[in-house]
Amino acid sequence: MLLDIDKVTLEMVRGDTFALPLPLNMGTREEFIPYYLNCNDCLYIGIMKPGQPFEHAEIRCMIDCNGIKDDFGNPLFYLMPKDTERMTPGKYYLSIKYSSGRDVTTLVDHKMFFITGSNPCC
Repeated sequence: MLLDIDKVTLEMVRGDTFALPLPLNMGTREEFIPYYLNCNDCLYIGIMKPGQPFEHAEIRCMIDCNGIKDDFGNPLFYLMPKDTERMTPGKYYLSIKYSSGRDVTTLVDHKMFFITGSNPCC
């Protein structure tokens, strides 16, 4: 299973809505074969501070076959304003893990994720 995110880094403004399609590939980098989550699959997503383990991520979420999808049927990682409104702007990392049954595969490991904007008030 592959997940290639085109951008070198990801960026969002603190307190904004953020949506990232996650097109899963069960083929190769040369031959894309779409894969759609079934009821035994899920994606775990974490946004961590530098040096912070995935298990203690600032933002953690799980996407399963019932989650939000884009127009092409790909899972959509979606953050609401409340998810980031109290976060301090700066450098974070995004990791994505795919789980099917007992198997877990890391698809994206520590992709740079910047949160910009002003510091939260309180």
